[in-house]
Amino acid sequence: MKYLHCPIAEGMAPSDALGERSGPLLALLDQMLLHYEGGGRAIYLHSWAGCGRAGLVGASLLSLLRPDLEAAALLEWV
Repeated sequence: MKYLHCPIAEGMAPSDALGERSGPLLALLDQMLLHYEGGGRAIYLHSWAGCGRAGLVGASLLSLLRPDLEAAALLEWV
């Protein structure tokens, strides 16, 4: 198991989501993709309630893994 930490303040969006290309969320997504592509079988995401920040990270990761899905489908999967 590998622990990856990406602090996102509750009720706030990460700076990456606002157009900055070098923030902690993109670095975290890169690490999760490397884990998955290297044969990792599961990625567990969580935040306090699990429906805001964790959902954002989950949808972002899924959009990289499944670029064919539209936004509504990504949210449905997450």
